[in-house]
This record gives sequence, structure tokens and C-alpha cells, in this order.
Amino acid sequence: MDTDPPLIVIGADADTVRAHPTVGKWFREQWDYRGRLPAPDIMRLLSAAKLVLSPFIDGMTGRRTSAFAALSAGARVLTSSGHLFDPFFMKSPFHIAATMEDFVQTAATLWATADSDSERQRRIEWHQTHVDPALLDARLLAMVLE
Repeated sequence: MDTDPPLIVIGADADTVRAHPTVGKWFREQWDYRGRLPAPDIMRLLSAAKLVLSPFIDGMTGRRTSAFAALSAGARVLTSSGHLFDPFFMKSPFHIAATMEDFVQTAATLWATADSDSERQRRIEWHQTHVDPALLDARLLAMVLE
């Protein structure tokens, strides 16, 4: 009996995913499609996630707020490189795949590997140190006031 949690898709309902020209080919009936959710519901799901898949055709950039939200919750995040990929993320806790085959293999490996509370905390701390908007604003303001 499979005890793994289901794959949960947020941001799009089943009909939207099924009809999408790019992601529709990966549609699976057994997945749990939640559609658009309020931020607190999203954060609850991300906080409990075993793995968050954030593939971007053009790569991970500083504008990928869904990936940042997952990282801020301590989740393991698998994302992708592409022509807009920002090299800043090479030294981040994001797992980065260069090809679709690499993405699939890395996802399977991460899914089969246990996470730890200390690793979750490390990801949260990296987010707070490097990209948390409130802390960035405070640092910039302190620099201006010096």
C-alpha cells in the first residue's frame, strides 16, 4: 500500500492543467488539483510538503515568488535552469535541474530521500539571509541611514 502523500497542484485546477499547451501532457487524474488558494492555505501546504516541484521553462530567477515561498517554509524545492536562470541560485539550497531528464531523476531521488529538521531550518535561514523582502528592506534602510 502506498503511504506517500499525493502530488498536490496549487495555482491551477484540473481542467486548466489538462488544457494547458505545455503542462497538459503531464496531467494525471490521480493528482490533487487545488486551484488558486489563499496565501495561508498555500503556506500550510508548502510547510508540510515532502518536495516542491517548481519547473520553469526559462529558469529560476528572482521573480519566482512561488519557489521563494516554498523555501521560506523550509521545503525542499526542485527548480530548473534555462536561458533566464540567475547564477546567484547555484549556491542556494534550491535543487537545480538542467534538463527534463535531470529534473525527473532528481525529483525521484529527493522523493525517496528523507529530509531533516536541521535541513529545513537551513533553508529557512538561507531565505531569511538572502531573499526575505522584509529583511532586505531593513538592511537597505540601515545602509541609507548610515
